[in-house]
Amino acid sequence: MIKKGGIVTENLNNQGREPSHLLTGKICITARGNNLQAEIDPHFGRAAFFLIINPESTTFEAIENPSVHQAHGAGIQSAQFLLDKGVSILITGQVGPNAQRVFESGGIKVITGESGPAEQALARFKAQAKK
Repeated sequence: MIKKGGIVTENLNNQGREPSHLLTGKICITARGNNLQAEIDPHFGRAAFFLIINPESTTFEAIENPSVHQAHGAGIQSAQFLLDKGVSILITGQVGPNAQRVFESGGIKVITGESGPAEQALARFKAQAKK
């Protein structure tokens, strides 16, 4: 694991996880901590961390949400942040309507209603993607 400021980068191969050849683009999971064992943070705009997974290189970054303490517009700012990071898929608990509009206009697929450890949500997503 490599930590730089608010970003933690880790190789998923060290954990025995292989990316599905069907997955392309970056996947983001909202989390309460900076690793895949962390619980999913249910509130997108105020999530503590964004785990950005690159299935092609089998690495992920844990980035502290720069908008977590915003008084207003945290969801919109967080959504734009993920667009700028090149995220294609978001896995989270819930997303507000303003952030949802940003995702729709940016072409990001949003999966809501997730809970539990981030690694389990990722495994469920990969299993569904293979079907």
